Formats: sequence, structure tokens, C-alpha cells
Amino acid sequence: MKPKLLVTSLLMAGMAAACTVVVLEDLEVEWSVAGYADTQVCDDFGIAFWEVEAVGPEKVTKRFDCAATPLSPDNNWYSEDWLYDVEAGTYDVTVYALDATAGVLAERSVTLSTSVPASSALIDFTEADFDGTVTPAKAKLTFYWNINGTQDGTDYGPSWDTCDEVGAAQIAVTLDGVESTYDCDASGEMKMEVEVEEGDHTVNAVLLDSAGQALTTEAGVVTVAATAATPGEYSADFYAPSFFDGEITGDFWFTTSFEGVSYDATNPNVYNQISLIQLDGAGLNPAPEVCGPDNECYAADGGAFGGVYTPTDILKIKTVKWGFYTLLLQGTLDQAAGNEICWESRDCTPVDTAAGKYCNTAANGLVDIVIGAGVDNPTLDFDLERINTDGYCAAM
Repeated sequence: MKPKLLVTSLLMAGMAAACTVVVLEDLEVEWSVAGYADTQVCDDFGIAFWEVEAVGPEKVTKRFDCAATPLSPDNNWYSEDWLYDVEAGTYDVTVYALDATAGVLAERSVTLSTSVPASSALIDFTEADFDGTVTPAKAKLTFYWNINGTQDGTDYGPSWDTCDEVGAAQIAVTLDGVESTYDCDASGEMKMEVEVEEGDHTVNAVLLDSAGQALTTEAGVVTVAATAATPGEYSADFYAPSFFDGEITGDFWFTTSFEGVSYDATNPNVYNQISLIQLDGAGLNPAPEVCGPDNECYAADGGAFGGVYTPTDILKIKTVKWGFYTLLLQGTLDQAAGNEICWESRDCTPVDTAAGKYCNTAANGLVDIVIGAGVDNPTLDFDLERINTDGYCAAM
């Protein structure tokens, strides 16, 4: 009896509560070897696993233990309901026979459309399909990339800046000496998964503009190990200094609180705020402005007094060349109290422990920050600490 693989497409329709027809489209896969589907077949052919993959408008994959694969009413191995409710369209359905190392012993495919009710296909295996040749197991390798680090400080968190903000259309990834290009935004995820042979792989990357020209220097060659059991991961960080265009500007967004409360809940109350932004230890000339939600602005020069706001009010340092800076924030009393400085920045959240660039305290209350590209950037929260409890700064 010839080996066979039976693939059936089922079409089901239902009615939603608002009288809208909802069409559910299912794939159901049955298969056997030489007309049999039992543990003896697993042993005879050295099959440890079955893997079924359907690739079309979406990609779905499931692996079954050969000895425990469910049986259909016709006593074939089958996929039960895990291929139900797939997106409508045409699918290439492949069944792989795998050995204990996930190497491919045999495979057969069929093209199937969910638009054809009760369509079926019979795939005949021959003994030549199990000729002793084993295709080594494939591994997954995921590329991640970010611009100016990530918002949560992890290697794979959301990028601080977006591709559009810096004019990046594509990322060119060189894998084992072969370059491939991918959409930089990648549907908002800024990552890409590829299939590779098990083992070590060299990876490098560079961002490209819409004309295919390099926007950045290369991220640097890294060797990444990937196996079927342990997928490989590669993360490329493109910080501002790696970009050839040094004129990109952005806004820095932040909020302030004082000892965990609003300015008007401190004792004594905070009356003014002073801001100082520095590059390489020196103030900027001219100093950029800090603006509140009421559009009242003051110079971030370490001397100008500005208004204070609640912890939910977002302040902006506007239109600064993007990159790494240090920021000092201070809270003062009113003129009658000599404008005494009682509070000062010490840290902020989130803390990027991976890159050490966003909110780590430097000397004298200065905090390392990054100013990203464009006007839409993450908001950092600064909680100023009381640094003086004497004189006018003493609680009343």
C-alpha cells in the first residue's frame, strides 16, 4: 500500500450578533506512512517527531511526538483543531518527519486554498523519501535593532527613536558574509527572524536611507550561536554618534516631583525650578528653553528661574541636537527665602542599566540623559531629593 498524506480544507460560516456573517476557515491535516499510523511506523523509520507547517497569509507550525500524535476517526495521524480559524487564502502545507535531533528524514508538501470547501490532496510517499539522508535541523536567529537604545533599558525593548524620525528606510544585515535588507520599521517591531543552520554565525548591520545609502557606521561583527533547541539573538544598537548626519534635532520630555510628591505638597513648598543642560561638561550656547504645558519657558542655563508643575505635567527641552547630555534639575524656595536650593536631581526612571546612558547619576546631581530624534520622545520622570534641611529649607 502506498504511503499517503491527506490534507483537507473545511469551510465554516457563522452569524455574528449584529447580523454580520463571520467566515471561519480551517485547515485539517491527516497523514500516514504506508497506510499505517502507529508507534511501529515511528520505530521502523526512526521518526521521533512530526512537524506540520502551513505558510500563507499567516504562518503556523506545530510539532508532535510521533508516538503520541493524535489519531483521526480514520486512524490517520492528524492535526486536531490547531489549524482552525486561519486567515483566508492559499497555503503551502508541509509535513516533516524528524529524527530525535530534529533533523529532517522526509518531507512532502501540497498547495491548498481555504476558499475551496472540502478540498483535499493526497501526497504519496515512497520508500525513497526515507533513504537514510538526514537534513540537519534548522535553527532560528532573530535580529533586533534599536536607535539610541531602548525605552526600558533591555536589549530587546522598544526602540528609543523610530526609523522614520531618523530617515532610516531599511536595515542591511550581513549574515555569514551575505547581505540582506529588511524594512527598518518591520511593522513597528524592529526585528526579523530567519532560519539558519545550527552553529555559530557572524552578524553585522547598518541602517540605510531610502536611496540605499548608509546612514550609520556598522554596528560591528558579532558571533551568535543558534541551535534548534536554543534560538540565537542579535541586537544592534545605533546611537546618535554612529549617524553620519550630526544635525538631527529632538525634544526632551520629562516630569518632576519632589520627594515623591508635587511641588505644592512639600514642606516648605517648592517655588521655582532651575534647569541646566550640558554637553561634555559645558553649558550650551545659546541655552535651550524648558517649556511647561502652559507654554511658559525659561532658559536651561543653570541660572534662570522657571515655574514648577505637578508630576503629571510634561515639560520639554525644545529643539536640541540629538545625542548624550547631562541634566541638572533643582528646586528652590521663593525670593523671601533667598531662592534657597533645597532639592536636586539624583536619578530618574526608567534606568537603562544595559547602556548606562539615560538616567544614571553623575557627579553633583548631574544625570546622564539622551535626547532622541524628533518631537515625540519617551517621557522620563525625575524625583528630586532634598539636599538641604537647614535654614529656610527646614520643614516648618
